[in-house]
Amino acid sequence: MIAVGWTMWNWRPRVGGKIGGKEDPLRDARTLLRMMVALWVLRGFFSREILYNPSFSIGLGLAIGLCMLAEVARRQTAVTTPKPPNRLPPNVAVPRGAT
Repeated sequence: MIAVGWTMWNWRPRVGGKIGGKEDPLRDARTLLRMMVALWVLRGFFSREILYNPSFSIGLGLAIGLCMLAEVARRQTAVTTPKPPNRLPPNVAVPRGAT
């Protein structure tokens, strides 16, 4: 159970890379999963029945599903994000000293 908890706590994106800033959907999903794992461990200190309590099983399953869905949303936003438009056409020269 320690290995399962450790694996859920250290959720990494499948495609590699780091989790981005506040706009990254995986950041919030991983935070929710970490809160569920912490609550699961805390509950385990005071009860022997954490595996048989359906609310924790459902909550952990939903948090894992949200992490998987956030990874898909993260990939889709990376693919569909358009490049910012150029301010000047490529054949226009910028005068010196102008910013």
